[in-house]
Parts: sequence; structure tokens; C-alpha cells
Amino acid sequence: MSFLDLARKRMSTRHFFTLEEGYEVTDKQVESLLELARTAPSAGNRQPWHFLVVSNKTAKGRQLKVDMAALSYDQTFILDAPIAIVVYADLALSSERYGERGASLYALQDTAAAIQNILLGAEDIGLATVWVGAFDEEKLSELLKVNKYSKSKNCTLRPIAIIPVGYAKQAPQKRGRKPLGEITSYV
Repeated sequence: MSFLDLARKRMSTRHFFTLEEGYEVTDKQVESLLELARTAPSAGNRQPWHFLVVSNKTAKGRQLKVDMAALSYDQTFILDAPIAIVVYADLALSSERYGERGASLYALQDTAAAIQNILLGAEDIGLATVWVGAFDEEKLSELLKVNKYSKSKNCTLRPIAIIPVGYAKQAPQKRGRKPLGEITSYV
């Protein structure tokens, strides 16, 4: 499939088959997605991202996902997907080189590029995803205590997205896109 076809095919899925229904996302698939995320471009090659994989395979992971869904304004589909990848931006890593602009913009742009690679990579290997950005950022940070996982000296990780990953239970409806003329200007 061409890249253009892949990008057009990818859609946000909010209905997943569960682990209990026999739909597992393998460690190899997760590693493949994280490898793709790692190849994203970043300002000054700072690579200011951190990924926390939360799996339904363990009781701790299942409970974390229950709490994550609650902190995401009850987006309960987070629970059904066999895994969720929480993507963080390390603001300090970008600000070390670029100051405030690095922390407030570049780290977010870089992390968004990594997220897009995960979304497209999942589609390419037959997995479904959705980019969840609506959550209580402060409480999610407290819940996941992610700063303890960071390798950065002055780590300030900010959660940017939760990406549920699994197999689509039902195909999402294709939604229209604005015409190019409405969103493009030429000088």
C-alpha cells in the first residue's frame, strides 16, 4: 500500500476487541510501533519523548487503565484496547537547547510527530488506534508517576496523548475533510 493510501485509510477507532476476547497486541508489535515513533524528526535531534506502555495483561495495568479512562472524562474504550501507550514530552530536554520556545513548542511538535508515526505504523500492521488528548493532565501525571522512568537529568515530562492500541471491533465511519481551497493560501 502506498503511503498516501495508508494515510487516507487510517481512522480513529473507539471500539476494540478485548484481551479477554482473544485479541492480544504482541510485544513485538509494540516494539515495532515504538521504533517507528523513535524515528520521528525532532528539533536539534533532542528526541524529547518518553513512552509508557500500559497493558491489560496484569492486574496493575488493568487498574491503571480504569483510572486513566476515568481521568480521560470516561472514555471507556481505553479499557478495551489491549494496550495503551501514554506519550510524554520531556520539556526540559528541549528547553536545555531552545529555552522557553523549546519547552512550549518544539517538544510538543516533536512528540506529535512521534505520535503520528505510531498511528500510521499501527494501521500498516493491521492495528487500530485513536489519539486521546482529553484528560486531566495533572492527575494523570500523578497517577502514572512517569518522571521516575525518565533518563533525563532535569526531567519534566508532560503527558501529550494516550493511544489505545488494539483490533477494531467495528469500522469507524469515514469523516469528511475540508477542501484544500478552504485550508490553503498561496502567496
